Amino acid sequence: CEKPLGHQGAEAMQMAENAQKAGVIHMTAFTYRFTPAVRYLKHLVDSGELGDVRIFRSQRFLDLPESSNGWRQSKKLAGAGYIYDMTTHRLDFAQYILGPLKEVTGDVAQFVPRDRDAAGSSCAPSDVDDYAAVLGRFESGAKGVWEG
Repeated sequence: CEKPLGHQGAEAMQMAENAQKAGVIHMTAFTYRFTPAVRYLKHLVDSGELGDVRIFRSQRFLDLPESSNGWRQSKKLAGAGYIYDMTTHRLDFAQYILGPLKEVTGDVAQFVPRDRDAAGSSCAPSDVDDYAAVLGRFESGAKGVWEG
């Protein structure tokens, strides 16, 4: 499934329960964990070749932050903005590499209304975040910083 799995926790749980009853695999398409680079990094961490990993840092910024990006800028369709769309991928592959997060905190913001499309024509303004910052602590004691 594409994210979000549901707009509320209960909706996502119902989907998971239905999939389990039907005997089918149900997961979010966190594709980054399957890329060769991420798999190789996991191998390096698991083998100990990198020593004790103390910090994970990830930054990614939008290519065209001033213009519309379609359904992704609508809370009704997307559920949230950048934190759902891209930050979740980085949180996922960080845990794939370093193990579970123990705690997280963060903040989101909307810096631009995105009320123009790429051609400059008017469109409905965005009602979701276009920036996210997350700090985390892994169960291993490593720290994490995600920004975008």
